[in-house]
Amino acid sequence: MSGGQIVKRWQIISVVFLAAVALAVVVGYRASVRLLEDQIVAALGSGGRMAQLQVHWFTLELSGLSIDAPKDWPAARTFEAERIIVTPDLRSLFSRKIRIFSIVVENPYLSMLRTPGKLIAVPSLTQRDEKSRSEKSNAREVTIERIEFKNGRVDFYDATVGQPPLKTRVEEVEAVIQDAAAPAAEKTSFEITGIVKGSKRDGRAKMTGWVGPSASNSSSRVSLEGVDLVALQPYLVKKSDARVSRGILDLNLASEVRNDNLNGKGRIILKDLTFASSGFFDTFMG
Repeated sequence: MSGGQIVKRWQIISVVFLAAVALAVVVGYRASVRLLEDQIVAALGSGGRMAQLQVHWFTLELSGLSIDAPKDWPAARTFEAERIIVTPDLRSLFSRKIRIFSIVVENPYLSMLRTPGKLIAVPSLTQRDEKSRSEKSNAREVTIERIEFKNGRVDFYDATVGQPPLKTRVEEVEAVIQDAAAPAAEKTSFEITGIVKGSKRDGRAKMTGWVGPSASNSSSRVSLEGVDLVALQPYLVKKSDARVSRGILDLNLASEVRNDNLNGKGRIILKDLTFASSGFFDTFMG
């Protein structure tokens, strides 16, 4: 065999070898993505699903994420998002403390339910059984520097004022949460804005502040501007013989919680308040 033939043969072997390596990388990549998809869906709990997962050099992109609501929930879903982009610190993935630089959630939807003594959101994630909690205690620590929600929608259902639960919708929700962690960090700060939908007009809402571990310490500022009172009349009118036909609510509330002790102050302004029937003093605010 001549030297040229030997070189040619080794060239062929090299090409075949590289093709095999490339195939193995593709197969391994797809298997890893599939495994990661299964883990994410499992983490979402019952009713969770995801349309697609894309792994880029520095980010993970989750598309079509949704969680079906449990039985007797007032909405069809508890959460959904068109797209979620996660930017992790890749080096931290091999350590006990996972660090995520940012999570951006695009076009999310969230339904929340208030019952006596409880405010419930995404129960498949927040209401784990005791076994799951004990397993989580051995899980790795996770810190998230920044979570951003863009153009969100929230349906707030309040079962404490009647049945079916009163629904209040907030649209165009923009939110930024900083320094979130599990276990909880010393302080997690937040800023949330949105449009409160009404039957007569739409108002604006803004909430800023921070919360500490177990919510035993917190500070918050809540402001409502131009909110439609007709949509909120179950909070104002307790008897069936009076109805709010027109009205606007402005509110500014500041609260401080230290060791579970609440200290708050605020101001409420009611404008253009009109009732459809008599009995104002008998019915207003119960």
